[in-house]
Amino acid sequence: MIDFSPLAKAVSQLQNAIEEQALEPDRILLRAGLIQTFEYTFELSHKMIRRYLMETEPSPDAVAELTFEGLIRRADELGLVQSPVAIWKDFRQARTDTSHTYNEEKALKVVTRIRPFAEEAAFLSKRLQEKTTPNA
Repeated sequence: MIDFSPLAKAVSQLQNAIEEQALEPDRILLRAGLIQTFEYTFELSHKMIRRYLMETEPSPDAVAELTFEGLIRRADELGLVQSPVAIWKDFRQARTDTSHTYNEEKALKVVTRIRPFAEEAAFLSKRLQEKTTPNA
C-alpha cells in the first residue's frame, strides 16, 4: 500500500503558507516560503500520481514511459484530478518559472497560481486516499 501521507502533509503546509502570506502579502520572506512550499508540493503531486498508476495500471512499464501530459490525462480519466491537462501544464510552467533566477515579476505571477494549485492538490490527495483505503 502506498503511503500518501507526505502529500497530505505537503498540502496542509501549502494551505498554511497561503494563509500566512495573505496576512502580510508584502513580506518577501513569506512569499519566498510560499513559493518553496508550492514547489515541493507540485513535485510530490505528480510523483504520487505516477506511483499510484505504477501500482494500479496493468502495465507499469507503460506508466514509466508516460510524459507529464500523459500522466495527468490518465489521472483525469481516473478522476484523480479536477482540472484538465492544460491547467496542470500552467501549474508546471509556474513551477518552472520558480526554478530560475529570482525575478520579482515572475514571483508575483506564480503566487497567483498557488491557491488554485492548492485546491487541486487537496483534491488529488483526498482522491488518492479514497482510492487506496478499503471500503472508501
